[in-house]
Amino acid sequence: MKKMPQCDYLRMLRITAGYSQKTIACLLNIQPASYSHYETAINKTMCNEYLSVLADLYELSVDTLIHLPEVNIDALDVRPPVTPAENLAAFLLYFNDPDIFPLYRNLSYEQKWCIYYFKECAHKKELLSLMSAAPEIIPFFYFR
Repeated sequence: MKKMPQCDYLRMLRITAGYSQKTIACLLNIQPASYSHYETAINKTMCNEYLSVLADLYELSVDTLIHLPEVNIDALDVRPPVTPAENLAAFLLYFNDPDIFPLYRNLSYEQKWCIYYFKECAHKKELLSLMSAAPEIIPFFYFR
């Protein structure tokens, strides 16, 4: 069973959302080096106060952030996510893949969620609904 440490998820969340370590450190009111340590130290867990701020930033629950390291990467559910809290591990792994990341690096976090939903969605009605709600992302599906 393959699992990732919290530090990897914190880094992937930040990169996927398009924030720098300095920005997150300012938001948490800590030094950038301190925040960097949270993203590199495998056994260092972030306090709930900081997790609460990050959960609000990423529109997730604190519980989701706390339990991400318990996710079995080999057994991720691949149905389309309804909210960012669902299938977060799979979403982060997808957008931090070295082959995928450059294609979508300039998109917002919300646009990436739309793309991930679109990628995982099998129902035509839902696809049409998504395309009409976010027409600016349509070219990303046909010209890649």
